[in-house]
Amino acid sequence: MLRSLVGSEMCIRDRGNHEQGAVVLAPIAAKATLQTRSQLSPEPEEDEEPEEPVACSTQVLNLEDGTTAEEEEQAKLAAHQSKLQALPPHVQHGLGFMLRWLNQCVPGASFQSIPDDFWHSKGKLLFDVIEAVSGKPVPGRVVKFSASRKEMIPQLIRQYEEALTFLKSHGALLNHVKPENLLLPNEHEQFCRLNLCAFADKDEGILGHPIPTKKRKFSARKYVRITIEAWLDVLYQISKVFMLGRVSVKQFRTMPGIPKKETEKLGLAITGSNLYSVPENLILKWLTYHHGKAFPTQQPRRITNLETDLSDGLAIAAVLMAHAPYLNLGGRFRQGLVTSLSSVEDQMANLNKVIQGMKELGLRMPITMNDFMEPVGRDLMLVCLYLYQQLPHYIPKATIEFGGRLGELIVKNIELTNSSKTAISYSAQIDGSADFKLLTPTVCIDAKSKCPIGIEFVGKFSHPVEAVLFLIPGSSGGTDGAPLVFNLKSAISGLKPVGNFSMESKMYELVAESITITNPFST
Repeated sequence: MLRSLVGSEMCIRDRGNHEQGAVVLAPIAAKATLQTRSQLSPEPEEDEEPEEPVACSTQVLNLEDGTTAEEEEQAKLAAHQSKLQALPPHVQHGLGFMLRWLNQCVPGASFQSIPDDFWHSKGKLLFDVIEAVSGKPVPGRVVKFSASRKEMIPQLIRQYEEALTFLKSHGALLNHVKPENLLLPNEHEQFCRLNLCAFADKDEGILGHPIPTKKRKFSARKYVRITIEAWLDVLYQISKVFMLGRVSVKQFRTMPGIPKKETEKLGLAITGSNLYSVPENLILKWLTYHHGKAFPTQQPRRITNLETDLSDGLAIAAVLMAHAPYLNLGGRFRQGLVTSLSSVEDQMANLNKVIQGMKELGLRMPITMNDFMEPVGRDLMLVCLYLYQQLPHYIPKATIEFGGRLGELIVKNIELTNSSKTAISYSAQIDGSADFKLLTPTVCIDAKSKCPIGIEFVGKFSHPVEAVLFLIPGSSGGTDGAPLVFNLKSAISGLKPVGNFSMESKMYELVAESITITNPFST
């Protein structure tokens, strides 16, 4: 477990060779001793207000004092919003980013607010998310809660405890998150009032065991930050364990576009870091390789700090061009990038280009400029993970050749197969020559079935023309399929007569006849 160096400045360094050394977190100048402190039990600061009792600061629903339920609900909502606005910027950014991340990367997800959606479902959504991304059943789900609040609170605690135990058993770093920190503020206050001894330290009172410190009571004002950070830590750890954890050395060696000699040069650059895990180091190496290939310089640039190295947009642009070269036809994408930034306007121009390129490819992860202008490392790591998983699908699967005579209508069908148990929908688009046309812009493939998608081509020129067919999976509630990309290319082998004319004459006698010529082009 990483410990925090209180009073010391830290920096990211390369240990050993610049290209192959390990990325480590090292102190610049230590000013105090090494201390550990729980994130959920912060020490009081000098300017911190005295802790008020929970019963005085926590808003509890009370319908017996003359106020209506609607007024109580509005008052609670207003108080909750004011507390959210008082959160640190990185926590507010994390809430917005995690909402986008869950809606994009969790199958069938439709979240409106975090952690409100989890609270209102009484933890059901937490189990749904874990099971969706892990593919494993999570024990401890409560099917029916008691109508009594005194009985419901222990049920919620046991349910959250089972979910946290499941996550920690798979490698999640959640020892600092307690089950009661996932409760609603009024539920947490009820938990404190009940003084549930069943969840006290099991070793308390045993001879030789350290004397337990007195448990602090949190006000609603402070508890809002505690519970939101607890929920964010749980969701980020779910993403790290079950999504980022799928990145492995074996899988990295099969990544398209990475030469074999690069996959063999791993060593300490992957396993010797005290800051990044092996999957994170593999993604950093992936970014570094494509950035060096797209923007070669005398001094190779190594991506080690996501918050600073991705701010110019060049590393993201490099992986986009590497996996979707048709994005840069004629240099249109590369020419708009500024490699030597001299102002914020240059940075914003690059980021706009990158965001536009992702939209052209149909990448549905809603990236905003603020993600790079005010970067948060863990959020950018998930952005890179999304690109790492999705971009290989944008390498064309095959080249479909349309052979025939000039001016002849040629129709070809691409047969798509759905082997899953639910329907998959695709939206199709063609980028390139206008001679290729889709017969249908969307296609839905039923479970365990096949469906053709038709493309027609009429050659207007004898030289080859090309286009790219994109099949972007839709989000209609079924299974999210992978994107499919195909190259389309013409192969004109002859000319098709536009008409036949018959002429008759006697031997050696000149006969003239007029022929009407029409322009086949619309412009």
